[in-house]
Amino acid sequence: MNRIIIFPFLIVPFFIFAHGNETHKKEDEPKKTEIKKQAVKNSKSEQNKKEQTLKQKPKIVKPRIEDPPSNISDAKHNTNPTPNSSTIRHKTVPSRKMNVEEKRALSDIESIAKSYQETVQPIFEKKCYNCHSNTIDYPWYYKIPGIKQIINHDIEEAKSHLDLSDGFPFGGHGSPLDDLGAIAVSVLIDNMPPLRYKIAHQNSSLEVEEKLEILKWVVDSQNKLISE
Repeated sequence: MNRIIIFPFLIVPFFIFAHGNETHKKEDEPKKTEIKKQAVKNSKSEQNKKEQTLKQKPKIVKPRIEDPPSNISDAKHNTNPTPNSSTIRHKTVPSRKMNVEEKRALSDIESIAKSYQETVQPIFEKKCYNCHSNTIDYPWYYKIPGIKQIINHDIEEAKSHLDLSDGFPFGGHGSPLDDLGAIAVSVLIDNMPPLRYKIAHQNSSLEVEEKLEILKWVVDSQNKLISE
């Protein structure tokens, strides 16, 4: 008896609850549909705004590079022509001009050198070149061990003081005036060529006429250099 009464009591609330849920579902469906439509509408509106913004952005116009003028007439009409390899000219740096004193000194040196070649150089070639130049006539005994080293040493030492290889001005360690003075002293005291060289080489001493010729050239050259 008690079981029959309890069973309907439990069934009725269940049906009431289920019916209420169905009613709420039916009432919520139109709201959900409206929300979905509103979301779609909003999405389309945002998309339209983005497209409109992109359309309104200014276009970036690349500058047009003008071609360089093809000829001189085009270059005249073009106020800002583009330089090319044919129109660019390199600036030349003018060389420094010599002043009057430098020109005179150079002229004097050239005059002394010319006079040396005509008068004194032939004497030096016969009497001095074997020790004071690169043009050496080695004696037959040059290859003998010991003697060869002595000769080479004497030549190197002589050239370090006065080197006649390239004409006037001479090489060595002195100025042109110093070299002229040293030559004059050697001729006057007769210490060149050295004594041992004179013994080994006959007719190597300077003759009187040769000494006078050398001294005359030395004095004339000194006067030109001192008068600068």
